[in-house]
Amino acid sequence: MAKGINISMQDVKDKHGMVVDGFCVKAILGASHQLFFQLRVLDKHPKTWGTAGTETLHAYCQEMEHQFPKLALCADNWKSQYIATQNYPSWYNSHSKEKIKVEVYDDNNDIEIDLPTKKH
Repeated sequence: MAKGINISMQDVKDKHGMVVDGFCVKAILGASHQLFFQLRVLDKHPKTWGTAGTETLHAYCQEMEHQFPKLALCADNWKSQYIATQNYPSWYNSHSKEKIKVEVYDDNNDIEIDLPTKKH
């Protein structure tokens, strides 16, 4: 988004057929990321969006279309699904890594740090 211009979601239109602006795109992506974080908290975030279960897909689309009714102006939730498919991989790579706790002891101070685990 540059100065409110929609660059990435030209297919998201309102009920009058007008393409949404970049500010709406930003809100849609923010809501999508919040839902991804909720899935992580519930330990239901899939490794890839394509492996998400029916319950997860339904809940995601239902919530996105509730918050942004213009996403429901299509068949088979394809707009909500497309947004998740395009944005989930980068979210997953940035936010889903488990952390391990490492404690380092020395005679003077105790230091605790979190390190990401290795990818499998």
